[in-house]
Formats: sequence, structure tokens, C-alpha cells
Amino acid sequence: MRISDPPLASFDIKREYGVSVGAFRRDGEGSWDIADQDVTLCANDEILIAGSPREVEDFSTLDEEDDEED
Repeated sequence: MRISDPPLASFDIKREYGVSVGAFRRDGEGSWDIADQDVTLCANDEILIAGSPREVEDFSTLDEEDDEED
């Protein structure tokens, strides 16, 4: 039995980081899909986020912080 990945809503990104995920694109696909709260994102998905310039910049560096800890 495989445990399903959590949906986008379970991360509460707006409250935690001040940004919203508006759309996503699966790895290798050309079109964007609306990111509703029930969507499950995959590691190679591209996301389109919205927020203030500062919040977007801070959010975009989260992955870099994880790389520094490894």
C-alpha cells in the first residue's frame, strides 16, 4: 500500500511564506495547469507563485537553504 502525497492545501504556503501557488507545469510538459488546493505537486514540477517581490524572493531561496544543510 502506497501512502499518497499530501495535497497543496496541507502545506498552508500562503500563511507560512506569504506567497500563493497559482499554476504548475509537469516536468517536460508545455502547458500550465491551475494549482488548486487539491493538487499534489511532484519534485520536478515548475510552479508559478504570486506575492510581494520580497516574499517571492525569500520563497525562491528555500531550496538553496536545504542544500546548504546537506
